[in-house]
Amino acid sequence: MVASLAHSEALGLIEQAEIYGVQPGGQKPSLKKVEQAISKLASEKEALQAEGEEEKQMAPADTALLSRALCLCADLHLQVGRTQQGQGLYARAKLLEPDSLRAIAGYAQAQATLGLVQQARDALVEQEKPGKTFNVTDSIYLGKAWMAAGDDDKALAFLKSAWSRGGDSYELGMAHLKTYLKKRSSSACNDAVDGYKNMISSFKDSARLNRKDPQARYKMALLQEEPYRHKLLYQSTTLPEPMLNAQEQLSNVMLSGLGGPFGKAL
Repeated sequence: MVASLAHSEALGLIEQAEIYGVQPGGQKPSLKKVEQAISKLASEKEALQAEGEEEKQMAPADTALLSRALCLCADLHLQVGRTQQGQGLYARAKLLEPDSLRAIAGYAQAQATLGLVQQARDALVEQEKPGKTFNVTDSIYLGKAWMAAGDDDKALAFLKSAWSRGGDSYELGMAHLKTYLKKRSSSACNDAVDGYKNMISSFKDSARLNRKDPQARYKMALLQEEPYRHKLLYQSTTLPEPMLNAQEQLSNVMLSGLGGPFGKAL
């Protein structure tokens, strides 16, 4: 019963942290929530180990949840430039779940960011086995890792794959921004670079203009830029079905009480 309670409380904290984490400026409250979750789960793990009985090992569901929390915490540290702390957290997650692609890719991303590019590439290549498939979340983490390791083509391939299956387009937008910034001297890329800079500005404005529901504003800004980004990536104005559905749902939310996408704050 105690373990179940710790699991439920930790899961609630992690879910809150994940919501904060995708909002502009949400890293600090997100980090606080996920650290509380880690503390709860780690304390439970230590209590079970102190019993010294084989049958009282941490439940698989709790192990997976602790790994998820460690990876989320590591993600947040990487976002604010604390790469070594993030690497250590990914390492802990790998010990708990050696086959966790999120932990493996996150650790490789941290390695590459710290200059250990070849080691990161070797770890990522090991995951590319014939016939192996990746879900949306794994594709996003692999894309971010390959971007850090300097292989833009592989990074964009993974991120496009995730997005085309309904994944959040934020990481894809950021990855494409990085690739175009590398080519900033080319006049052919100037409009694209300016477009992405405006996109990032929209993300920030989306939280400022509606303080009651910053996440809705943030997502609306993402969706407003989606046709531009899609045309840039695929030379097409037709959006994939998941994104059309998301646009319709969020448009309904805005019309039902939040006003226009960049209207007055409530």
